[in-house]
Amino acid sequence: MPRNKILLKGRGSSSSGHKKIVIRPYQKPPTLPPNYYEKTVADLMLLTFSVLDQKRSAGLGSTVNSISSPSGPSSSSCQEHQLPTKDAPQQHTVKLSLQNAYTAVVHLVSHQFGTRLYEDLRASMQQACEKVLPDDTAYRAAQESREGASCSDQALLQVIPMLYQSYTEYLLCVKHVFLPLDRTHIWQADVQQVLPIRGSTGSLPFVPNTTTSNSKSNNTESTTTTPDSNATSFSPHAQQSLWQVGLSVWSERLKKLGIEKVLYESWLQSLLDEWNPVKGSNSVDSTIVELNSRHNLQAVWYMWQDLGWLTVLPIQQDLEDYWRKESQSWESEIPYRPVQFLSFCYHKHQYIQRWPWLPSAWLMSIIEHCLLQPHLLRSEDEGATITSIFYSKKKVPPPGLLLQAGNFNPLMEDAIFGAGLSSSITPKSAGGSDDSQSTISHLWMLAGRLPSGQPAVAQAIAQFARTLGLQRVQGTGNATKPPPLPAAMSPDKKKDPSVSAVNPFNAIGDLLQLQDALSRLIRSLPNGSDLINLKNVWEEVANQETRPSVAESLAKFLDQILRSNKKMDQYQQESDNWLGKIISGVFVPLHAKDIFEAFYKRDLAKRLLWNRVVSMDVEKQVCSMLKAECGAAYTSKMEGMFQDVDWSRETMMVYKQSLAGHGATNSTVEMDVQVLTTGYWPVYAQYANLQLPTALQEQQDQFSTHYKTKYQGRRMNWQYALGHCVVKCSGFSRQYELIVSLCQAIVLLQFETNSELKLPDLMKSVGLEDRSEMERILQSLALGKEGTRILRKIDHDVDPARKKKIRMNVEDNDRFTINEEFESNQRRIRINNVMMKETKEEREKTVEAVSRDRLYLIDAVLVRILKARKTILHHTLIPQVLEQVKVPASPADVKKRIESLIEREYMERDAKDRNRYNYLA
Repeated sequence: MPRNKILLKGRGSSSSGHKKIVIRPYQKPPTLPPNYYEKTVADLMLLTFSVLDQKRSAGLGSTVNSISSPSGPSSSSCQEHQLPTKDAPQQHTVKLSLQNAYTAVVHLVSHQFGTRLYEDLRASMQQACEKVLPDDTAYRAAQESREGASCSDQALLQVIPMLYQSYTEYLLCVKHVFLPLDRTHIWQADVQQVLPIRGSTGSLPFVPNTTTSNSKSNNTESTTTTPDSNATSFSPHAQQSLWQVGLSVWSERLKKLGIEKVLYESWLQSLLDEWNPVKGSNSVDSTIVELNSRHNLQAVWYMWQDLGWLTVLPIQQDLEDYWRKESQSWESEIPYRPVQFLSFCYHKHQYIQRWPWLPSAWLMSIIEHCLLQPHLLRSEDEGATITSIFYSKKKVPPPGLLLQAGNFNPLMEDAIFGAGLSSSITPKSAGGSDDSQSTISHLWMLAGRLPSGQPAVAQAIAQFARTLGLQRVQGTGNATKPPPLPAAMSPDKKKDPSVSAVNPFNAIGDLLQLQDALSRLIRSLPNGSDLINLKNVWEEVANQETRPSVAESLAKFLDQILRSNKKMDQYQQESDNWLGKIISGVFVPLHAKDIFEAFYKRDLAKRLLWNRVVSMDVEKQVCSMLKAECGAAYTSKMEGMFQDVDWSRETMMVYKQSLAGHGATNSTVEMDVQVLTTGYWPVYAQYANLQLPTALQEQQDQFSTHYKTKYQGRRMNWQYALGHCVVKCSGFSRQYELIVSLCQAIVLLQFETNSELKLPDLMKSVGLEDRSEMERILQSLALGKEGTRILRKIDHDVDPARKKKIRMNVEDNDRFTINEEFESNQRRIRINNVMMKETKEEREKTVEAVSRDRLYLIDAVLVRILKARKTILHHTLIPQVLEQVKVPASPADVKKRIESLIEREYMERDAKDRNRYNYLA
């Protein structure tokens, strides 16, 4: 029978055949050999001290072979060691491997030697510290450091971390070998004694949480429970493992030798020397020393972190005091250097990134609050907080020294004007250098990390924009002279005698230049567009009272661009949205839009009537943008002007076709007539008695007959002041064509029959009764720029034989004759009449007409409100009127119009309440 069947047969025979195995305990508990504890502890201490012996033999910079896991350490070669304890002064050698040492510790803990072993091990740690840090060496190092030897600080920072590394390797060996002891016992630091972690000192780390072992021999019972049940109560903060006990021993040794204070002072000084080095120490040797010092600083920092000293050492307080003193030294400098200070702050702020082992947010906060904040913001104790109108109506602390106008404005001017400008609104060429803009970017970044920092910078930027904006429109002295405008944009004062102190083209051009530069700077700042709002600034600047006003200057600025081919091409090449920038930058925040409308319409009429339009598409684009902003009523007259021009072109085509049909095209003079609607165009001077040449008079009568026949019932009124002619001149070295006004042409025709004439004679022969107009005509023909003086003026009070400068004014006895020496490089010459330039009286009349229209507008708003409300109180009426009136008006103006309406019986005061007004139907 096979063996397995025999087994199965025997197994299944009967249960009574099975034998029971009984495990009985020892009759007598196992005992240790005599002096087992002393010999074993001596061998264990020698084994751990071998790490220090190996470090000493190999040097402080060598490393010790890593020890494997304590649960299964590999057996290493046996070495002979000497016990360095006072209890065993005799010398003896042992051979003990790491695995055997671990097993020995298990045996000692199992036989209730844990407490004694822990105390002996702590004493051994103290001897290891004394061996690593002898008394004479430590004191000598500290003494050298106090005396300020050349390299004592660096030597101390280098030696202590190396000794600490050697000691931690010793502790690592102790931790692995004595792991069973570390799991079952703990050091209570506040009472300086060893306590078992569990209820019984005989429990081992690998025994379950709750076990029960019965000893039948002595009728004793020992029970092991969890710490939650029967553990000794003690403070958790005072519990220390073997590793923490070793670190505490090292800490006590440093304090005993007095090294901790000297080490801290050396570490702090070395950190500050690297963070804020002395000028002139940027050599190669200093760089190498800096790298070594950075390594030593890191090692000492990690040692303090292990010892728990970071919460005790006054690092933060000392760093704050140092940077506060540095901040005060910058404030005390005369003169104050904002650019250098910002560069200094940013460099110190970014230098922290070279220390990744240090808490960067903590160090950056010290730089921001102790170094930068005193310059950026004053404390609330020094001045009350101010409410910013430029930053979301938030309260901002008063600006510090850095944000004061005298220091901050040069920074901004360098940032936006540092590289120079080639155009008022050119985004590509305008703006400061990268270094200048980076200064503001650094300030914005650093201020963003402070409470109320960026609001304060935004407030300073708004104040800077306000200051420079007012300087631009007022023409006052600028802190920094802006870059010159190109020749195409710069007015020629010699050519244009009407240029005032505040040139409209320069004022608006500089303002647009400032707006564009600030806009690009704000867009370059993170969240700058959301935090910096300059709408109120530009509104204040655009509505500043100047002479001429901003509204008039804007109209003249657009006029100079729209009637110049060179300027128009330049703007179109530099920016596609140049027109939108002008409208949105100056016109939109402008309150006096009615004044702009009056002056712009006058200039538009001149461009259309005198054929000075460069691009009709651009003209209509301006009109459409104004219409989109102010409504159809605002541009109705401008659109009527364009309609009249188009309709006049069609009318002239029909007129010329009718002349060709009647065969009346043999006239030597070709005339072009523009038919204007009276309500759309400005009012011009009437010259009813002007004596037209026969050829022109025939053409005028012929067109009048044609127009009255075709459009019956319409009244015609000829505007001679708007006419212009092309006069061909012969008798000079070459033939010229002069583009002049109608009055200038009639004056030149008088010299065909007269060789010499005076001003009264010309007025009589021409039929012009306005003497000032005749004087301006003669000035333009005889006293204009070189190349246009077709007449020669002979002063009556000057001897012709003596050369003297010609007087610029015209008197009655002055004589005029043809300038026979006239020469010009151009064949076609435009002679502008002085009348083309608006005089002071004409501007005042325009403003007066606008002011009169404003009164009518206020009257209309008052009547509309009263008609809807029937009755209203005075304090309610005034705000509603000011809100609905879209032009600048004051409560005093509204009160005057109320009195006027009461006199005209549109409204009345209530008989019972004098502050209430009633509407009269």
